[in-house]
Amino acid sequence: MKHWLIGIVIIVSCQNPSTTSAPTTNSTKTPKDTLGASDNLPETINSVDCVFDTSTYKFTTEAIKKYNPHLLFQWDTGRAVANFSLDNNDSLSLHIGGCNHFTYSAIYTTNSDLFNDDSALIATSKWIAKTFFKGGLDSDFLDILNKHDFVKETKPNLIVFNPVESDNLTNIIIEPILIEKREKKTVISLAGYMN
Repeated sequence: MKHWLIGIVIIVSCQNPSTTSAPTTNSTKTPKDTLGASDNLPETINSVDCVFDTSTYKFTTEAIKKYNPHLLFQWDTGRAVANFSLDNNDSLSLHIGGCNHFTYSAIYTTNSDLFNDDSALIATSKWIAKTFFKGGLDSDFLDILNKHDFVKETKPNLIVFNPVESDNLTNIIIEPILIEKREKKTVISLAGYMN
């Protein structure tokens, strides 16, 4: 649970409060309405205090449009997250970007049956990383999951896949994968960042 909180703190701390933001709820209608029109994109502030481009809206929506150019999403300005539904009645919340840490964060919500199926949890986590993450985070997550290079902790309504620490020096940090059972849903959370 500590690592989950660290991920949230990173996302919140990496947001540049002086950045002009998109409307609180931005439902896209067609790809032309979002990525083609500069007036729908938040402005990026080139701040000397930030290591990375702070346009989380731009990076997040680009990843969504690469996955499916016709996918509708809602932009949550307060959390700098795109929320969208998938074909199988599942949903995903996605955040890509940051200021001092370039963060990739995904929260996948599905039915509760998946909670006790490790192979399905791993397959879904790999799909998320492969589809939406890049910059080395995608391959690092895939390596960890393919090699089962993690320690599984199980608690009531919570499973944690803690990546085994590596001796490799890198600027990529992989957070533990959290799987929570919430009422009739299973929630899979993946996060990592570059600094």
